[in-house]
Formats: sequence, structure tokens, C-alpha cells
Amino acid sequence: MSAVPTLPAVLRDATRQLHHLLDHHVLLAPLLRADLDHLAYRAALRALHAINAPLEARLADYLAARHPAFDYAARRRADALAADIRWLGGEPPPPAWDGPAIRNDAELAGCLYVIEGSNLGGQVIYRQVAERLGVTPEGGGRYFHGHGGRAREVWDDFWHFAATICPPDAHGEAAAAAAGLFGDYLRLLDACPGEAA
Repeated sequence: MSAVPTLPAVLRDATRQLHHLLDHHVLLAPLLRADLDHLAYRAALRALHAINAPLEARLADYLAARHPAFDYAARRRADALAADIRWLGGEPPPPAWDGPAIRNDAELAGCLYVIEGSNLGGQVIYRQVAERLGVTPEGGGRYFHGHGGRAREVWDDFWHFAATICPPDAHGEAAAAAAGLFGDYLRLLDACPGEAA
């Protein structure tokens, strides 16, 4: 008898290629390059803000209605993005979309997987950006610093919550939602206007 794949394994497998494409997108790939400059950094932050602010609002609305005990307010990072953009001399852009449709808890789990994972991955980006551009958690590096030393704990808390709302028979729906959200990121990043100097 074969083991039933766990939710983390299902979501990772469903999004591996899309995650790779997102990491290597022309707007995000410079974040890990040695030649990163403030302009490219600000362009990436502005693009992410245009996507993440409405995404976080959609997630917050669903959670407030269905799972008020899950403290999403403490996880939101769009305000950190806005602060970083302003620190770099820019202004947050208007929303690029209305956010994904979230019709059930499985889709919620899939969407949370994408944005919660970005907090964990942001720890690596933060170290690179801090070294190259001198940003700090208080100035220019709030978003990627995220939850800092608590990032792993916050990630583990997400998985505990996801397991309670997404039983094995709903893993496929969660995977489809996660893959769809990665696809939305790629599409929206492709449509982002260039950054003026």
C-alpha cells in the first residue's frame, strides 16, 4: 500500500516549476545578483506590492469570515512593502488586480502556501539585499526581513493551520489554487510597467 502524499509534498510538487519561473522572473531575479541596485530593488518591491496588497486583503476577508481565530493581521506584509518603497524614494503603485477568488478552505490553504512561503524565502533575499544595498529591518528591508528569527515558527504555524482546514481529499484543490496563484504572479509581473529612474 502506498502512502498518501502529505499536503506539503502535494503543494511543492504542483508548484515546483512555477516557483522556479517566478524566482527567475526578470523583475525578481536581480534580487539575488551581485549587481543589484536600488532602482531594480524598488522595481521589484513595487511590482510585489501591486500584487500582494490586494491578495492579502482577499485572504484577510476570507479568514475573518471563516477562521477568525487564525491571526492573519500579524502576517500581513503589504505595509512593510509600502514602507520600503517610500524609504527608497518611491510610492506604492495601485493594485494590479483584485486578488484570487477563494471559494473554499482548500483554495485558502493553497493561496496561503504561496504567500507564507514567500516570507520564509524572503529571509535569504533579505541577507543578500542587506549586504548589497545596506538596508535594515527598519529601513528598506522590512518586507524581506519579514518575521526575522520567527520565520520558521510562523511557517510551521501555517502548516498546522493548513492541515486542520485541508483534509487529504481536498489536496488537489489546494494544489490547483497554489499553482493558479503562482501563475497569477507570473502574469501580473509580466504586465508591470518599467521603473523610471
